[in-house]
Amino acid sequence: MKKALMIVAMFAIVAIAGCGNNDTPTTNYKASTYTTVNNFDGATMSIVQGTVTPIGLTVEFTSSNENECIYGTFYCLEFNSDGKWYQVPYSDKIKSEATWTKEGYTISKGESRQFSENWEWLYGRLGTGHYRIVKDISDFRGTGDYDTYNLAAEFTIEWY
Repeated sequence: MKKALMIVAMFAIVAIAGCGNNDTPTTNYKASTYTTVNNFDGATMSIVQGTVTPIGLTVEFTSSNENECIYGTFYCLEFNSDGKWYQVPYSDKIKSEATWTKEGYTISKGESRQFSENWEWLYGRLGTGHYRIVKDISDFRGTGDYDTYNLAAEFTIEWY
């Protein structure tokens, strides 16, 4: 009986120890390359309420800029762990870098425009966590005369 209790106790200790995760969950992830986001006073990007799912969302750009603003299709997703941002890796279906088209969508002063994205093809389904989508936007003053900024909007995926 003592031997059986000892075996059960040892099994319980091993099982409990196995529940702890000593590995940092970000060990295999690349840190964000964006050191500055949302530093463009002329435009904002926000999540459209009720659109967040594990495979996509809709953002809304709003411009108060005197010049025309231009954004494209490129975006990236990042997740937050312990206050630091990390790149969400591409899904196993994407064997190399994704290809992005070069459309330019314009927003004039006082306008808002929405951009919907389904990222299942690129990232797969996101798990529970705190994320952000990062897109670039240009303050376009004329041909060859523009500045580009990175806008980010944070969102949370809860268990589905």
